[in-house]
Amino acid sequence: MSGHSFQVLDTIRIANNKYVQILKLGDVYLVIAVGKDEVTMLAKLTEDEIGLTEEQITDYRKPKTARMTGTQESFQETLEKIRERFSKKQD
Repeated sequence: MSGHSFQVLDTIRIANNKYVQILKLGDVYLVIAVGKDEVTMLAKLTEDEIGLTEEQITDYRKPKTARMTGTQESFQETLEKIRERFSKKQD
């Protein structure tokens, strides 16, 4: 990871001063909520649990004309998939 201890793969603003981020730390992914004065971990997943590659997670940021057609998902769809997988692991 080019000398960095972690990478921010994606960020989406959900309200003023509130964001959801996907971080990669080695082979572990963290989904966190970031507020003005706090950070909350929403999920900790391995690449197998997330079911997506780093490329698939970050690919949606490319302009629509540069994306592969057919199977691309929005950030919201990706996050929903992660949430569903995380919920199933908790059961």
